[in-house]
Amino acid sequence: MQSLAPTLPVQPFGVSRRFRAAACVCTGASPTKDAFSCFWPQHTDTPHDGQPNHRKKSGKALSVSACMLSLNRRRVCGLYRAVQRRRIAKMLLYIIRHADPDYAAGTITEYGHQEAAALSRAMSRLAPTHLYSSPLGRAKDTASYTVETTGLPLHIEEWTQEISGFSVEQEDPYGTTAIWDLHGAHVRTMEPPGPRSRDWLALPPYNTDGFPELVEMIAEHSDEFFARHGYTRDGGTYHIDDGQLGARAQRLAVFCHGGFGLTWLAHLLELPFPLVYSGFYLWPSSVTTVLFDERTEGVATPRCIGLGDVSHLHHAGLRPRPRGIKANHE
Repeated sequence: MQSLAPTLPVQPFGVSRRFRAAACVCTGASPTKDAFSCFWPQHTDTPHDGQPNHRKKSGKALSVSACMLSLNRRRVCGLYRAVQRRRIAKMLLYIIRHADPDYAAGTITEYGHQEAAALSRAMSRLAPTHLYSSPLGRAKDTASYTVETTGLPLHIEEWTQEISGFSVEQEDPYGTTAIWDLHGAHVRTMEPPGPRSRDWLALPPYNTDGFPELVEMIAEHSDEFFARHGYTRDGGTYHIDDGQLGARAQRLAVFCHGGFGLTWLAHLLELPFPLVYSGFYLWPSSVTTVLFDERTEGVATPRCIGLGDVSHLHHAGLRPRPRGIKANHE
């Protein structure tokens, strides 16, 4: 049966089809054989003007042309395979704040259960390979919906629980708040002690007894956590263990807390803790995505590609609740 699809005119060799092949490689699209056919030797007795070809090409010329075409074909196909490997094999970390909390009861509110259900549908699309949670009830209760949706087991990581026991006194009407909730207007008046995230721990109130040690503990456990998954920290980058099968194709979802999540993000991105605390916010049930960007073979750098995403709430017709924002959040 004759195809009803329109027939494309034959394009001059090495122009249209070569462009389509290169475009497929650059964009990560799946090329057809036709897209790459420009790199295979073309044999025809009729040139593109439709007139018979009475000229004979020398065997030497044909041989050189075939060699060049074969070389181009290998180069482009090799580049395409490399792009595909990088496009498919990527390590992602999802830092997920628990849903709307009931702090007194140690769980989530009825509204939080709706948020957690909406979140679980989004997580099923993101397809995590591992689920982890803080030991606190509000994180585990949020994670339970994703456990049910994905069928994955939930592993408890004690070190991911919320930062507590450290507070600061602020002006009225805010009074006493968590140390990681210091007003940004005060933080911006501090003289930067250095470019590294830990340098700021020498300044008050962050030099409070026990707080620098807590931050260091989080950093050590974080490094051990990623080492279990084949990523060993060296300075601010991570070396990938080639011997660990599938290390690059992991998606780790960690259900945790606002203060802890910002602290962890500051460590991963090598950003000053106070500036992250005062400059960023994680909504309840929000998803923050960190890509381990591997531009150099075997070396990855954490890169935040999505912060505090609550699109799942909007899709479910739910309005995000500003737990932790003290002033003009409307």
